[in-house]
Parts: sequence; C-alpha cells; structure tokens
Amino acid sequence: MAIDAAEVRRIARLACLELDEAAIETYRHQLGAVLDHVRRLERLENVAAPLSDPSGEAAPAGRTRQDVPRPGLGPDEATRGAPEARDGTFLVPPIAAAGDP
Repeated sequence: MAIDAAEVRRIARLACLELDEAAIETYRHQLGAVLDHVRRLERLENVAAPLSDPSGEAAPAGRTRQDVPRPGLGPDEATRGAPEARDGTFLVPPIAAAGDP
C-alpha cells in the first residue's frame, strides 16, 4: 500500500519526531511495506483461533478466573522488606547529582 510523504510527516508529528526528507522517504517505503504485509495477512483463510495458553493450546472454557477486585498492599506493608523506606515510600540513592545534565 502506498503511503505518501504527508502521511509520514503527520505520523512523525504525532510521535513528536523531527525527520529530514531522507528519513521521510525511508519511512514512507518501510510503512508501505508493513501495510502491504498486514493486507496480505488479512486475506488469509482458515486461521486458527488466537491462543491464550503458553503451551500452544487454546484455553478450555472456564479455565480462566474471574477478574474480581481485591484489596492490595498498604504502603507500610509494601515497603516492609525494602532496604530503606520512610512514610510508606521507597528511598533510593540518587542517580545523578544536582546540576548534572
């Protein structure tokens, strides 16, 4: 599927990317190839149902549990095993000194 440079610029703008003309042309061809591939996949017939089990087998009905909300850990319980914690938050060493880029 052909994609034009204007569409690549629009996508780049949405992704907050600045692209030069050479990159726009490269991505125009690459995105077109991806869309062509997806179009070919859409034409496939006799595709098995999506699998939901890492073994490669479809999960039998009733095998999954209901998604029921339950209480989580409180701040003190969550930080109980932390090397350093204060007021329910984890304390970690700084990774950069103030003023570093």
